[in-house]
Amino acid sequence: MQTAMFACVMLAGLPAAYGSHPATPFELDNRDLLLQVWINDRNSRLDAAVTQRHGMIWIDRATLAAAGLRFRSDDPAGDRVSLQRLPGVRARIDEAGQRLLIHADAERLSLQHIHVDPRPAVQPDPTGTGLMLNYDVSASAGEAYGGPTGGATLAATLFHPGWRLNSSGFGLFGQSTNRAVRLDSSLVMDRPGTLRQWVIGDAVSGGLRWSRPFRFAGLHVGTDYALQPRMRTFPLPAFIGSTTVPSSLDIYVNAARVLDRNIASGPYRIDDIPVNTGRNVATLVVRDLLGREQTQTLPFYASDRLLRPGLSDYAFDAGFLRRRYGLRSFDYGAPAAAATFRHGMNRNVTLMSHAEASRDTTLLGGGAAFAIQPLGVLEIDAAGSTNHGRRGSLLSFAASGQASRMTVFARLDLASRHYADVGAQYDIAPPRRRAQLGVSTALGLRGNLVASWIDVDQRIYRTQLMSLTYTRSFGGGAYLGIGSLYDRTTDNWQGQISITVPLGESNLSTFGRRDRRGSNAAGAALTRSANPDGGFGYRLDAYTGDNAIREGQVTWVGQHGVTHAGAISIDGRSAGRLGASGALVLMDGSAYATRRTGDAFALVDAGAPGVPIYREHREIAVTGADGKALVTDLSAYSVNHLSIDPTDYPMGVLVEHPERDVVPQRDSGMQVDLAPRKASPLLLTLELEDGRYPPLGAVVAIEGREDLLVVGRHGQVFLDDAPAPFSGTVRHGALQCRFHVTPPRVRSDGRIPAEGPIPCLRSVSRDGP
Repeated sequence: MQTAMFACVMLAGLPAAYGSHPATPFELDNRDLLLQVWINDRNSRLDAAVTQRHGMIWIDRATLAAAGLRFRSDDPAGDRVSLQRLPGVRARIDEAGQRLLIHADAERLSLQHIHVDPRPAVQPDPTGTGLMLNYDVSASAGEAYGGPTGGATLAATLFHPGWRLNSSGFGLFGQSTNRAVRLDSSLVMDRPGTLRQWVIGDAVSGGLRWSRPFRFAGLHVGTDYALQPRMRTFPLPAFIGSTTVPSSLDIYVNAARVLDRNIASGPYRIDDIPVNTGRNVATLVVRDLLGREQTQTLPFYASDRLLRPGLSDYAFDAGFLRRRYGLRSFDYGAPAAAATFRHGMNRNVTLMSHAEASRDTTLLGGGAAFAIQPLGVLEIDAAGSTNHGRRGSLLSFAASGQASRMTVFARLDLASRHYADVGAQYDIAPPRRRAQLGVSTALGLRGNLVASWIDVDQRIYRTQLMSLTYTRSFGGGAYLGIGSLYDRTTDNWQGQISITVPLGESNLSTFGRRDRRGSNAAGAALTRSANPDGGFGYRLDAYTGDNAIREGQVTWVGQHGVTHAGAISIDGRSAGRLGASGALVLMDGSAYATRRTGDAFALVDAGAPGVPIYREHREIAVTGADGKALVTDLSAYSVNHLSIDPTDYPMGVLVEHPERDVVPQRDSGMQVDLAPRKASPLLLTLELEDGRYPPLGAVVAIEGREDLLVVGRHGQVFLDDAPAPFSGTVRHGALQCRFHVTPPRVRSDGRIPAEGPIPCLRSVSRDGP
């Protein structure tokens, strides 16, 4: 009797030990568990080896750090830590859910770093090897031009992986002049990984806002952010905050939502909030599980005059100064060198410095740009120079800002009498004074109003101009512009009004102009822009005033270039002109004629003639007889989407890769292979020995192929590329049968050949499908 009662007590105690009630301390000790880690009701997606000894829970320190727990300097050391020995941390084991539930105070949680738009660096594709020649030629004849004239501008580039060799020049031919001039020749090496560019040969020096660049032949090395055009170099706004419970987070920039995500409880930091240059308003909305909201609003002025904190750029130039550029091909003078450096100290301060040196001339200057949030940016610079023993100085101030609908720009440069730079070796010295002020106001639907004033004392002459312009766009593409210009130097005033009205695919523009001296002019133009991807355009002009001018021009944009023809009459004297522009490309052993190549181009192999090539889903070219086409005007160091349409091929062609994202390099070409491969599609019908079809959904394994096929209705199996001959196996449950096929020849009408019924010899298998 006692034994039976004891057994009943033990059985009754089983639910207490293994059911929903907590286990005794003795039962919880000395065990190893594999649990999912949760922190403050958030699943960390981490599985951890947990040890329980004498009522304490031990876990790897690295696992806790990865789950978002922050350690303090006074915490116990070691690779494994006891959660009960960490102040501000409480833990328990959820045996039913196989979870380790940790609750930590806010100061114990790691910072959640959220990047809204990180924009990782883009790795460019390898460039090919080839030669391209961009050209622009024209010829004219007639009394209005004073006789026959002609000209040509040429730019040749030999490109190869890692470098390119550029050379450009122009020629003018006519009754009064016959000359050809070389412009620039250089070896260029771009290094996108380090944002560095090397130039050996003709180059233009770097500099700051107040300095003047100069042309030279020698070595240029410096930072080139154009090698990563998606990179934002200016400071961006950021939010820092904390939540006590898991919440949802929304970020709006100028009323447009740019982020929507959930965050865990604890501190957070939000960076890389995308904004445009100018005034922006960023808004952060945090909403907890009960729907309670917290809102932060941050007005922020972004400017490319500033660099992101820790970001630097530089330029170093050394060589011989270029003289009479555009007049002489090889005219170099004194040696010169220059160096420029900028560094972003923080979000609101960027430091800058610049130095130049040449024969008898040295210059050193620097300054800083300050963000005055949220109004704008103020830049202050100073420089000193020595020229033939005479010292000079320069003070420069610049400010830009935006408030509400008004944008303001101001600049003031003050130079002493003897201030000089390297450019003054073969040109006039920098202006003694430059003052600029510009104000623009957006009037909403009523248009825009822009006013500007400029005063430049260029030592040997002075320019003082004031302008006021009003513009307004109307529905349907109509446009109105009213402007006035006052030249204080000549005490002359001029006013003009222009109206543009769309007429289908064309635009009709009219204008009227009058100045203080009583000179009047009026005109009208009817234009239709040619589609840059190919098409026809024209322009017809008529002007009256000091001269009576009638002019017309037609333009044709083709796949192999752009041609234009025009005629003009000036006070009864007429003339005509012809012109063409485009490029000749030698690549992959073939020569191609195309439109001007632009930043970069790609030689696309589509594998068949007459196949359209698409860029960003817009037809851009058609393949020639060799199945290839040149796609021009690609964006260098940016992602360009190129594709073909599989429906442009017959059924016997397998288009495995109909599209590709390419990142070409600047002034270079690359090869893109979109060519499909020949395939042998086959529609196969299988039949079992008893005359029935294999079950619907049965698995078909073809020898030599890794992928499995499925039997469809009426025993049909489709093969996109059938080998010849081939064998296969059909499996479905206990059913297993084998078949052998010799595919027929490809049909000449392009239809998919069919074969069958093919007997499938049945056998019994103990293996499943």
